[in-house]
Amino acid sequence: MKRYREIVRIMLRHGFGYLIVEFGLQRFVPFHKGWFGHSRKEVPYTSAEHIRMLLEELGPTFIKMGQILSTRPDLLPPEMAIEFAKLQDAAPPVAWNEIHTVLKEHLSQIPEAIFPELDSTPEASASIGQVHRGVLADGQIVAIKVQRPGIEQQIALDFEVLRGIAKRAAQNPQFAPYEPVAIIEEFAQTITRELDYRQEARNIDRYRRDLDPSEKIRVPVVFHSHSDSHVLVMEYIEGVRIDDTEQLQNINVDPKELANRLARLLLGSAFNKGFFHADPHPGNFRITKDGTMVLLDFGMVGYLSPRDRAVMIELTLAMVEADPERMTDRLIELGLKVKGPNIALLEAEMGRFLNNYFDLPLSQIPMGEVLTNLLELIRGLRMRLPAQMAILTKTILMAEGIGTQLDPDFHLVPVARRFVRRAIIKRFRPTTSESRLRLASLDALTLAEQAPKDIRHIMGRIKRGEMDMEITMDDQFMIRELRQLGKTIKISALTIALVVAVALLMLIYHPDGWERWMRWIFGAGLIAALSFMGFLLFSLRTDHRHEQ
Repeated sequence: MKRYREIVRIMLRHGFGYLIVEFGLQRFVPFHKGWFGHSRKEVPYTSAEHIRMLLEELGPTFIKMGQILSTRPDLLPPEMAIEFAKLQDAAPPVAWNEIHTVLKEHLSQIPEAIFPELDSTPEASASIGQVHRGVLADGQIVAIKVQRPGIEQQIALDFEVLRGIAKRAAQNPQFAPYEPVAIIEEFAQTITRELDYRQEARNIDRYRRDLDPSEKIRVPVVFHSHSDSHVLVMEYIEGVRIDDTEQLQNINVDPKELANRLARLLLGSAFNKGFFHADPHPGNFRITKDGTMVLLDFGMVGYLSPRDRAVMIELTLAMVEADPERMTDRLIELGLKVKGPNIALLEAEMGRFLNNYFDLPLSQIPMGEVLTNLLELIRGLRMRLPAQMAILTKTILMAEGIGTQLDPDFHLVPVARRFVRRAIIKRFRPTTSESRLRLASLDALTLAEQAPKDIRHIMGRIKRGEMDMEITMDDQFMIRELRQLGKTIKISALTIALVVAVALLMLIYHPDGWERWMRWIFGAGLIAALSFMGFLLFSLRTDHRHEQ
């Protein structure tokens, strides 16, 4: 109850400032002149600044939520996302004696025995932990990331409050479409994962394994013997921030090459590996004297399954071909929640959206602008992207933003096009197609086995009155639809039988030298399938004419 009162008090103070700005009354209540405890500044505070200060005063949980929200442009307008990004370095440091206590509790020996040199002044301070510089007994300089004492209990308490607020918000028609309860649970899971530094250590190790050895990119080495859930000891790597253009010039780093290397890194990790850095703000990149790019802070990472990557490629192609219907289908397939009546509305809005870029050459399409407008469109329709896609979108936006800062002539599309082309080639490679065919055959067999049980289950529920069905249509329409359904079932049965037969043949029959003629069989099969599809379409069209 005490935390509830504290949150309400802080919300009232900053919420009052937000409303003053929204109603245009800043000149009558000048918060920027120090009123109500606000810091003095030359110009009036914006609405976004009031919300950002609210999060800062509410403490680490809300600072972390603001950081996560800054990576979710599908939930926030651009001005809010930009302001929340300032929370990255906003957390005040914890006193050294408290940090030293955490080290004593979670290290195998007293801190001084492991680190003969240990700096009490933090190198960086974040919402969940802070980083100190130290030296191991063998002279290795390390960065020691230490979790804030009591942060787990504080976050658990704050999320109890937030769940209560979310449940009330879900009852409001204005907020219900955004599913506030689901959003809070998503944030709780994300922050809980970040509280375990062992997970971050695993993320670092995996990212290092995925790095392209031909690129000048590094991630710190983790010293697992000195790390646990609350302490993470890593290699300390000197470097300048990637957005410090003056220092980059001093070490003779080509900003154009750096921009392209950054884009290749972020897009390659997402589309090639399906595992990417989900918080690529400039503070998490360092450039060493020899031009090597160093990535820091792997608390937030994104995942894309092979299926999601394939759908993302199809979504990109639909965007390039200005196909709103296919683009809508791919978004829904990725997890965009759209109720039936809104699908047509979404398709119409997609058509208007794509029309803005229809005549532009691919190399001139402003990727950042396109993604920003797409997110505004989705947010305007009160829809929410699946978390991983939203995080990837923000990662792409950040990559283009840093790239443009390094090189004003930088364009992300040419780099992205290379990855899309490679992904398409890889997807339709015979060996990849064989693997997909095996999985498709297993799915077909499972469907054939499970469908009768599912149909019996549904019919049983209908008979028992546990499920209501209401169908309204005229007799002629029903006859036409049933005929079409019969044809579709026949075609599907033939197709499934063909897929299963070919897949089983490929699984069992591997004569000598089969790899050499596999591509010819694949090509012949593709031609036959396309010819068969054309014949079916022609037949259906002929039948349709007869019916008319």
